[in-house]
Amino acid sequence: LRSLDRGDDRIRQQRSAQITPAIEEFIAGLERLGRDDKYTYVAERRLCAMARHAGWMTIGDISMTSLETGRKSLLREKFAGKPRSAKTVNQYIDIAVQFAGWCVETERLAANPILRAWRATELPNTHFRRAATVDELEKLFAAASPSRRLFYRFCVYHPLRRDTLNALKWGHLHLNDSPPWGETPPERTKSRRREKFPIRPEIAVELLAIRGDAEDDDRVFDVPTIA
Repeated sequence: LRSLDRGDDRIRQQRSAQITPAIEEFIAGLERLGRDDKYTYVAERRLCAMARHAGWMTIGDISMTSLETGRKSLLREKFAGKPRSAKTVNQYIDIAVQFAGWCVETERLAANPILRAWRATELPNTHFRRAATVDELEKLFAAASPSRRLFYRFCVYHPLRRDTLNALKWGHLHLNDSPPWGETPPERTKSRRREKFPIRPEIAVELLAIRGDAEDDDRVFDVPTIA
């Protein structure tokens, strides 16, 4: 009985502990399990965001009610100018539930209060487009103007997100290096980090030919709008 009482006392003390050090310890545990840097970075960012939106200052603040507050707040907040999808917010909830389970394992909580958290219905992607065939791409290249043809070829060989393409500046491209490479603007990537990507040598040559006297801060492409 004394052992059980000591365990209860420990949990009561841990419930009042600040949540930030616990999150850091949880993420360190993921790293020890072999999770890669990208996974742990995204997990920490999402967990900290959920804690902020749900108002979790201490371990004891975790509850189904506060989680629902956080879910609604995340859905309202825009990310990179766009509202978060139900699928993305569900991923925030998943890592929060995993963290609460870890709190139980480490005797910070007696039980997982958000184990049965409700997930939003994920709508099917009705805007799915199939990949173009080689013949279709060749026809597109043949019909396009020289500048637009280069843009299309760049998109085919370097599949970046539309927002990233639109924000791509000449300073992000290292065309004279061997091999040539580029880096994405961190504010336009989901990881919020600069991510390097290789550039095909023949594409690099064409880009150098059209750069002219453009400055590093000038945009590379005039990305066409979609009706």
